[in-house]
Amino acid sequence: MTSRRVVISGLALVGLLLVLAGAAFVTGVVGPAATPPTATGETVASGDPHALTVANVTRSLRDNAGFMPLATLDNLRVTVPPSADEVDLVVRPNLVPDEHAFLLQAGADELVAAKAIVGWYPSVQRISVTLEGTFTDAAGRSTVLPGVSLTLSSATVQAWSSGTVAAPDADTALCYADTYAINPTIWDSLSTSDRGCLATPMR
Repeated sequence: MTSRRVVISGLALVGLLLVLAGAAFVTGVVGPAATPPTATGETVASGDPHALTVANVTRSLRDNAGFMPLATLDNLRVTVPPSADEVDLVVRPNLVPDEHAFLLQAGADELVAAKAIVGWYPSVQRISVTLEGTFTDAAGRSTVLPGVSLTLSSATVQAWSSGTVAAPDADTALCYADTYAINPTIWDSLSTSDRGCLATPMR
């Protein structure tokens, strides 16, 4: 199998970028200038703050972002499907120091989403969170792919809130998710201590 190296970056990333698999550093500006966050669905805030719209969810996420200092909502995309029982979030961080930081950002975003959405929007039964990265192969071809993806049910979040199970932090959040998937190249670059409670790259 052809070896790959990975650069996790966002738009207009300036400074040092870690090439994950190659353990090499590069400098400079990667990609075009950053564009404002985009959303899919209704983009006008509803008069009812509990109405499940993209604009309301986006506002809720930004209002709660400070809850987890490691959270990133860079290049946020929010989708609310017609079923109105789930919310899908996609984020591409502008800066990721290393693979472990990428994992922590995913966990922090999971916890922010849980706090901002579950309960406040009663119809939501599931949240999905995806952090994207730019993956560059040995031939120099770059592709934006999911780096970490996870799903979280409202029942799981409510168990944290009720004290039935201990509430996670950014280090353990993925272990508490209902499902998760970590890009294999990122997984292979993580040390045993960085993986922590994660035994496998997906569940």
